[in-house]
Amino acid sequence: MDDTKGMAVELVWTFLNSKAMRGKFAVGEYFDGNPDTLDWWVWNSGMNGRSCRFDFGVRFAMRAMCNNASRWDMTQLDHYGFAGGDPAHASLPNLLVG
Repeated sequence: MDDTKGMAVELVWTFLNSKAMRGKFAVGEYFDGNPDTLDWWVWNSGMNGRSCRFDFGVRFAMRAMCNNASRWDMTQLDHYGFAGGDPAHASLPNLLVG
Protein backbone atom coordinates (compact mmCIF):
# COMPACT_ATOMS: atom_id res chain seq x y z
CA MET A 1 0.00 0.00 0.00
CA ASP A 2 1.45 3.34 -1.07
CA ASP A 3 1.50 6.31 1.34
CA THR A 4 -0.15 4.61 4.31
CA LYS A 5 1.05 7.50 6.46
CA GLY A 6 -1.46 9.67 4.60
CA MET A 7 -4.34 7.17 4.85
CA ALA A 8 -6.79 6.45 7.61
CA VAL A 9 -5.84 3.23 9.38
CA GLU A 10 -9.48 2.12 9.16
CA LEU A 11 -9.36 2.31 5.35
CA VAL A 12 -6.14 0.29 5.10
CA TRP A 13 -7.39 -2.27 7.66
CA THR A 14 -10.73 -2.68 5.85
CA PHE A 15 -9.05 -3.07 2.45
CA LEU A 16 -6.48 -5.61 3.67
CA ASN A 17 -9.20 -7.69 5.29
CA SER A 18 -11.62 -7.47 2.37
CA LYS A 19 -12.64 -10.59 0.48
CA ALA A 20 -9.99 -10.11 -2.24
CA MET A 21 -7.09 -9.32 0.13
CA ARG A 22 -7.89 -11.51 3.14
CA GLY A 23 -4.84 -13.56 4.11
CA LYS A 24 -2.56 -12.05 1.46
CA PHE A 25 0.85 -10.54 2.09
CA ALA A 26 0.87 -6.74 2.42
CA VAL A 27 3.46 -4.02 2.96
CA GLY A 28 2.62 -0.48 4.01
CA GLU A 29 4.73 2.45 2.88
CA TYR A 30 4.65 4.53 6.05
CA PHE A 31 7.45 6.96 5.16
CA ASP A 32 9.10 7.67 8.48
CA GLY A 33 12.61 7.00 9.76
CA ASN A 34 11.59 6.67 13.40
CA PRO A 35 11.47 2.95 14.29
CA ASP A 36 9.05 3.60 17.16
CA THR A 37 6.59 5.30 14.81
CA LEU A 38 6.82 2.47 12.28
CA ASP A 39 6.39 -0.11 15.04
CA TRP A 40 3.38 1.83 16.35
CA TRP A 41 1.76 1.76 12.91
CA VAL A 42 2.10 -2.01 12.58
CA TRP A 43 1.02 -2.97 16.10
CA ASN A 44 -0.80 -0.14 17.91
CA SER A 45 -2.47 2.06 15.31
CA GLY A 46 -5.24 -0.44 14.71
CA MET A 47 -3.33 -2.53 12.13
CA ASN A 48 -2.68 -5.24 14.75
CA GLY A 49 0.26 -6.67 12.79
CA ARG A 50 -1.80 -7.18 9.60
CA SER A 51 0.78 -5.46 7.39
CA CYS A 52 4.55 -5.39 7.15
CA ARG A 53 6.25 -2.03 6.80
CA PHE A 54 9.20 -0.77 4.81
CA ASP A 55 12.24 -0.43 7.05
CA PHE A 56 12.93 3.22 6.34
CA GLY A 57 15.29 3.45 9.33
CA VAL A 58 17.73 1.19 7.46
CA ARG A 59 17.22 3.23 4.30
CA PHE A 60 18.16 6.47 6.09
CA ALA A 61 21.14 4.81 7.83
CA MET A 62 22.48 3.44 4.55
CA ARG A 63 21.96 6.78 2.84
CA ALA A 64 23.97 8.52 5.58
CA MET A 65 26.73 5.90 5.20
CA CYS A 66 26.81 6.45 1.43
CA ASN A 67 27.00 10.21 1.87
CA ASN A 68 29.97 9.87 4.23
CA ALA A 69 32.36 7.33 2.70
CA SER A 70 34.89 7.81 5.50
CA ARG A 71 32.37 6.34 7.97
CA TRP A 72 31.33 3.42 5.74
CA ASP A 73 31.08 0.47 8.11
CA MET A 74 28.55 -2.29 7.42
CA THR A 75 28.82 -3.51 11.02
CA GLN A 76 26.68 -0.48 11.94
CA LEU A 77 23.75 -2.29 10.29
CA ASP A 78 24.12 -5.52 12.30
CA HIS A 79 20.68 -6.11 13.84
CA TYR A 80 19.69 -2.57 12.81
CA GLY A 81 16.08 -1.71 12.21
CA PHE A 82 13.21 -4.13 11.92
CA ALA A 83 15.14 -6.59 9.79
CA GLY A 84 17.23 -7.28 12.90
CA GLY A 85 14.48 -7.17 15.52
CA ASP A 86 11.21 -8.08 13.77
CA PRO A 87 12.14 -9.55 10.38
CA ALA A 88 8.69 -11.05 9.81
CA HIS A 89 7.23 -7.53 9.57
CA ALA A 90 10.13 -5.77 7.81
CA SER A 91 10.64 -5.07 4.14
CA LEU A 92 13.46 -2.94 2.77
CA PRO A 93 12.43 -0.03 0.54
CA ASN A 94 14.30 0.93 -2.57
CA LEU A 95 17.50 2.22 -1.00
CA LEU A 96 18.66 4.19 -4.01
CA VAL A 97 15.70 6.55 -4.35
CA GLY A 98 15.85 10.08 -2.98
